[in-house]
Amino acid sequence: MNNNGQITTARCVRFERLLPGPIERVWEHLTETKLLPGWFGEGVIEHRSGGEVRLMGGHIRGVVIQWNPPRRLVYTWNVFNQGEDISRYPESYLTIELEPRGVNLQVREHLWKRRKEDSRAGLRPEEKSESSQRQN
Repeated sequence: MNNNGQITTARCVRFERLLPGPIERVWEHLTETKLLPGWFGEGVIEHRSGGEVRLMGGHIRGVVIQWNPPRRLVYTWNVFNQGEDISRYPESYLTIELEPRGVNLQVREHLWKRRKEDSRAGLRPEEKSESSQRQN
């Protein structure tokens, strides 16, 4: 594990970090409006499934898919250029998982780019990955 991102497939970037705990404090930094600038820049994440995500001053927008405090947060990740209402880029998904490791905390972030064939099949990236693993 290191702080550098690793490209695990052509569609996924993964970061794993070991941070000082406790888990509740790290969760707050990932989700609370006043603390988000230290992680994702100015923004807001509504604290519920279906909630709005707006990060980096609106450059990143999405919807919360899974809200399981303080362990798992998943939301869509859409990149918008300034002044745009429709993104020119493929929709992606960001999954953040927190796991206590003694006095520290392991933070795993996975950013998946959605492919056209995944969209046609109605699969989210993590579902596609699980389906592929079952077939192997």
